[in-house]
Amino acid sequence: MSAVQDFPIDDAGNRVGCEEDILAARWAAMHQAADAIAKMLGQPAAGSERAMSLYPVGLPGGDLAELEDATGDLHAMMEQGLYAILRARENGAEAKVAAKTLLTRFENRRRDLLSQERENADLAA
Repeated sequence: MSAVQDFPIDDAGNRVGCEEDILAARWAAMHQAADAIAKMLGQPAAGSERAMSLYPVGLPGGDLAELEDATGDLHAMMEQGLYAILRARENGAEAKVAAKTLLTRFENRRRDLLSQERENADLAA
């Protein structure tokens, strides 16, 4: 028996149900990166702004394409920013200012995404 979970397949042969898992994994990875940056800055890793939420899979009736677009830019920013910080540190440069800026931008964009989704949910109710 395989350890890989089998997802249902639609009529076209595409897996159904795994998109939410990918988005949730991406969301969790961004929070883990933010925690690592916070630790590098000497800040507590599990602050309220960096606490993981059920977003994006916890949103009622969320369109997966919209959720992927909304998180895609944030994910790219974190991935490229973290890579640049690690490369700078590897080459002996001080990267605390860049790390603090990246962390602040992540927290601000995350807050904006969550508040925007709450507003959309309130309007739909």
